[in-house]
Parts: sequence; structure tokens; C-alpha cells
Amino acid sequence: MKRLILLCLVLVGCQVPQAASPVQTPSSARTAKGTLGVKLLWPERRTQLIPLSTEAIRIRVLKDGRQIAEQTLGRPARNDAEAVGQGTLPLDAASGLTVVAEAFRTNPILSSDLPIASNEARGVNVVANQKTSVTLALAPHFIPVLTSFKPANGGPGVEVTLAGAFGDSPYVGLAIGENEGVGRAREGAIVAIVPWNASSGPVMALADGIRSNALGTFRVLKTLAFDPARKAFSVGETYEFTVPSATDTSGQAVSNPTLTRWEALPPGELNSAIPAPSTVGSIDDKGTFTALAPGEVAIRVYSGAISAYTTITVVD
Repeated sequence: MKRLILLCLVLVGCQVPQAASPVQTPSSARTAKGTLGVKLLWPERRTQLIPLSTEAIRIRVLKDGRQIAEQTLGRPARNDAEAVGQGTLPLDAASGLTVVAEAFRTNPILSSDLPIASNEARGVNVVANQKTSVTLALAPHFIPVLTSFKPANGGPGVEVTLAGAFGDSPYVGLAIGENEGVGRAREGAIVAIVPWNASSGPVMALADGIRSNALGTFRVLKTLAFDPARKAFSVGETYEFTVPSATDTSGQAVSNPTLTRWEALPPGELNSAIPAPSTVGSIDDKGTFTALAPGEVAIRVYSGAISAYTTITVVD
């Protein structure tokens, strides 16, 4: 994912009325003037992701190491695909210019502030009556490092804990392949949920919108294999249900799937938004079922947003 700033240099030559004298001296010539047009596309644009904590970007133009122009563009009030910042810097025609872009977390920028991302383009030539484009890929000054994650599988919505070095930005999250989800910092780790549209793939941490190294593969579950051998119990009996396997989004079998919740409910309540609990049996968060009274009870198990169920019978 590139972090780009597009700088359009548009120089318009000045037309100066000529004197009647047949000889034009160097002092009578006027330097061609122009402008450096700056256009910044802020976050929510996948092709151009500026670090999320950025509040201002400073553009500087240097000639032979001496700064000749500067402008700061602040983050727009809106934060969507239409969030665009624009500005212009007056320039003389020149060659060998250096254009520097620096991202900061404060606006206005203080003399003590350090940039969180930057880059520069050297050897930029501004020619009269020509349009020159300069593209800079902002290089973040901190790259997050992912060292481990758990669990190794789960359905969309399952909570994943990432360990590593993530800096001090409050904007953290999880990426599985190309799919990203928001998270929160907790005791030096990142806690995030599996994105709803995710497929099995490599895991990366997100810190300030910057991706870490890819690590391992998270298996995003699609279905749970829940078909217990026993489906009849006597009142007072207990039994521990298990889910031996699942299938992920790529169709591969996954052993020991991550389970997040069990529930026992009347079979007629399976499609209810807020199902009533069963009086026939109960089940705890480890899948241990207790038969309470004669009748039928539906046992449903979840891995995040996906679930499976079976109906069992309790007799005296």
C-alpha cells in the first residue's frame, strides 16, 4: 500500500512587453514565474494512506540546500474519500530543486515537533510553460513489528490478540490479507476482531495505518462441524460437547476451532432475535451440558459470527 503525495508543478511563463531598444540586456529580462500546485488526498483513500495521526503536512522546496518556498496543509475537517487538501507555492523557473514532504501530528507545527513520515524528490526541474509532476511515497519513521498472535483461527468477529512493538499511536488494528479491522491498545498489545469480510491469510498489525511484517496464517472459519454422537440424556446427567473441526474460507479443514459461546434454548427460539433460555437443559461457556427436565433442547455453538446447532432430547 503506497503512501503518496502528488505534487503538480505548473509553471506559466510571464509575457513582458519589450522596449523599443534593439538591444535587450540581461537586466531587462524577467525571470519566468510559476507555482507549485500541491494536492493531498487524505486517509480513506486506499491508494494513498497518510499516517492516521497526521494533522499537517509541510511541503518545502530547496535550491542548493537553501529553502526557497514552504507551505503547510492541515487535515480537512472531513475524513472520507473526498477529504482533499490543496495549496500553491510561488516559484521561479529553476533546475535541480529538492521537494521535501513531512508529516506531523500537530497543527500548527512547533519547532520541537519531529516528523512521523517524510520523503523527498531531488533534481526537480521547473521549466517555463511546462507541467511537471513529482510523486513522493511517504516513508513512515516507525514500522510496527508483529511477533505473535492468538488464537490461530476463528470466525468473523472473533477477538485476536497481537503481540509486538506498535509505537504510541492510538490508531491500531488487524489486517488479515487485504482485509483490515480496527482494534484497541491493551497493555502493550493490540486487541482486534476478525474483519467480517476476511478470508484466511497472513496476519499483520496496523499501527497509525502502517502495516507490520506479515506473520503466519490466520484461518478464518466458515462452518463448524457440530454433530455430537450422543443426542439423548437423562435428567440430572452432564455431558461435555465438543466441536472437533471446522472449515475455513478456502475450504480447508481446521482442527480445534476457536469457540466463543455456547447456548441452550428451546428449538422454537432458534430464529429469535433474543431467544429465551431453555428449561430443559443448561450449558456453560466450556460446553458442559446439564439435563434439567424432560423435553427437547437446542444446543448452539459460536465462533464469532458463525454458528452451528443440534437438537437433543432429555428423558426421565
